[in-house]
Amino acid sequence: MKIKKLLKIIGIIVVVALVLLIIHTIRNYIIIKDLQNKIAEYSNNNNHHIKIVSTQNDGMILNTDYYKKDNKKVVFIEREKDGEITKISMYDNGETHHTYTDAND
Repeated sequence: MKIKKLLKIIGIIVVVALVLLIIHTIRNYIIIKDLQNKIAEYSNNNNHHIKIVSTQNDGMILNTDYYKKDNKKVVFIEREKDGEITKISMYDNGETHHTYTDAND
């Protein structure tokens, strides 16, 4: 009698654990499918902008702006250190590449 009761309790625990595992798996599947659908909208996008701002230990501040559309790219880098600002602009249209530097002098 005790063994039957113990087996019944263990069986119920195993069934509950399996149900929880199935629910968890289905939930994760739904989340991943939703993310894939959202990412699909942007995966073929050829137009990007990235902005990076960083501060170095020596007090230098570096601002970087990167733009890309199709095969055209432009990067603007602005470096500020000790009150001096240096700007670098890089243009790439897929055929030619130009870099310009603006400094105080």
